[in-house]
Amino acid sequence: MSYRMYRTKAYVLRRWNRDESSVLVSLYTEEFGHIQAHAQGIREPHSKLRSSLQMFALISVELVRGKKMWRITNAIIDTYPWHPGSYQSHVSPLIARTFSLLERLTPGEESNPEIFRVCGTLYSLANNKEISVEIKDSLEILVMLRILAYLGYVDAEKYKTYIYSDDDLALVSDIQKEKRSLVSVINEGLRESHL
Repeated sequence: MSYRMYRTKAYVLRRWNRDESSVLVSLYTEEFGHIQAHAQGIREPHSKLRSSLQMFALISVELVRGKKMWRITNAIIDTYPWHPGSYQSHVSPLIARTFSLLERLTPGEESNPEIFRVCGTLYSLANNKEISVEIKDSLEILVMLRILAYLGYVDAEKYKTYIYSDDDLALVSDIQKEKRSLVSVINEGLRESHL
């Protein structure tokens, strides 16, 4: 019996050991949304997948849907959320919190290209030298607001300035002025999600 191979882009949300040589990987994919996939033999020293499935990486992945779960057959890192050599220590916790929330809010397979683009926004702004530690909270607010809006927990029309704008860098600066009210909106959206 042959299985169909799927190729897609994915963000590595989390990974955990399954047995001596395998891991389970939580991915947010461009085509399928949030999935969990098995990577056989990844913990062995000679594994070709070993370096490709790093936490928070954007990868090109090849998947096969098995009877019970997805299996990763190949993966290549496209990018990290920061450039090597210019690591910003404030970026990693921000991405970890965002991906953790994304994993909890999207428990099953459902394609949502808007959310995938929000992750891309997070990556590009995290690498922007104009985003300082002082305004990283504004970046997190922007990303969380968009995720909650695309999932239906925040009224996207009411906050369309923040949801649909293309000038993300200017928005991050503007959010500083309305930080308190936007955090309240995010908290209300999280309450509605029952997290």
